[in-house]
Amino acid sequence: MATIPGPLQQLVHDTAGALIDNKILGKLSDSATGFLSAGFGIVNDLLVIVRDLTKPEAAPAKRPQS
Repeated sequence: MATIPGPLQQLVHDTAGALIDNKILGKLSDSATGFLSAGFGIVNDLLVIVRDLTKPEAAPAKRPQS
């Protein structure tokens, strides 16, 4: 098994502990989820606009021939 020199080992341990204690990974996950949700919301809004702009016009009713 590889060994890490003392000062580096302490730095790695303290950094890992701070990340865990401050729940950094959970916060990053929440941020990424929020960012993706916002992005998909924007895409959905754009698709609604495109759908409305490209809606075919209703054909006028034909009058019966006399």
